[in-house]
Amino acid sequence: MRREHQTKNMNWYTCIRYARPFKELKHQGIPRELSIPTWFMLVLVACIVGGVIYGSFFVESMAPGQRFCNAVFYGSLYAYLAVVSLDLIEHFKLEKFVSGSYFMPVVIPWMETVLHGLIGLTIALVISLARPIHTPLASRDWLLIILPVAFLFLGWADEVFFHRKRALHREDILHTTSHLVAGVMLVSLFLAKAINWE
Repeated sequence: MRREHQTKNMNWYTCIRYARPFKELKHQGIPRELSIPTWFMLVLVACIVGGVIYGSFFVESMAPGQRFCNAVFYGSLYAYLAVVSLDLIEHFKLEKFVSGSYFMPVVIPWMETVLHGLIGLTIALVISLARPIHTPLASRDWLLIILPVAFLFLGWADEVFFHRKRALHREDILHTTSHLVAGVMLVSLFLAKAINWE
């Protein structure tokens, strides 16, 4: 009995208590509470296709490679806005379910909400400041270069200080943070290698 009590209080056991063999999960399906609604998947596809079409055909004259990058940007931008919108709805629904109010910082601490706002502001600044970079760098150029790093650290803070508390296992959080750092890695690679700095 004592052994069982000790086991229940172990962090590792607590984190993996819902872990199941993937073969079982594959046939069980995703619980309704965790599944993405079909309507949202359709919205997401429409956002991506719409963004790609806009970025490909409704912009000023561009070289083919630049047009392709523009299409990828708008497709991912519209998809990001759709996902963030649903995430915000889930944010408040979760709070309402537990605390009875959409605006009581019980499940979602107010600092987490502020952090989400800062992440959104960082992305908005990157988009609004984007322009060809020439040397010597102006203050605006330095800000544009530094903002992806700020996005990385804000994203890490969001995952490590808040979302980690709600995740079932640290593998989830490691996976998420690796995606964040990979995104910044690719942006910095592009800035370092693809831009003519002369």
